[in-house]
Amino acid sequence: MMGRMAITALLMVVFFLTGAAVGSMSHVNAAQNRLTAGFYRSDFTKGIAESGPKSLSSNGYDYHIYKDGSASDLRSAIMNDDVIFFHTHGSAGKFTLSSSVTVTASMIGAMAPVSDAELIYISACKTGLNGAQGNVCTALQKEGAKSVVAFKENVTASTDTNGIHRFNQIVVDKMISGRGLGESLAMAKVQILEESGSYWGADSYVIYGSGATKIN
Repeated sequence: MMGRMAITALLMVVFFLTGAAVGSMSHVNAAQNRLTAGFYRSDFTKGIAESGPKSLSSNGYDYHIYKDGSASDLRSAIMNDDVIFFHTHGSAGKFTLSSSVTVTASMIGAMAPVSDAELIYISACKTGLNGAQGNVCTALQKEGAKSVVAFKENVTASTDTNGIHRFNQIVVDKMISGRGLGESLAMAKVQILEESGSYWGADSYVIYGSGATKIN
């Protein structure tokens, strides 16, 4: 009897340790398989579309970057990526992927993607405003994106590393350090003004969804 009890106890310990090891491995694999994407136009600077994904690659994310992305590229990213960055031309209610592809709220609705994205960050002029075909930010929210950031005014930079590019990178760096989206944006706004004496349009940022979103 005692022998059987000892064997049973030993098996329980083995099962417990095996389960713990598998659970730990699953957690590591999940972290390694987090995805981020960047979109920019070939006639435009890469900005946060390149620097954001590359920064997150050191924090457990895989990344891919689209130059002149297609509508199918966009749909795939919305459905599969945890964080998506855009740096491109925009106006009220829309932004572009290339000189021939324009994204609107109605286009997003027609694609009907189902998103698990924690954050979609749109660095493009006036994209945070309503347009004739709706609001791209609320359209992305409707499809499931937890938080969408855009700007209500023109955003500018004079080089590839200053202006709105610098502001966006500060936001990403703050979020990588563990801060939430809203806090990171607010801190970046203060820092960019201290560094350059201008907001470069960054003070017009708007958050659709949760300002508590974290990406680390």
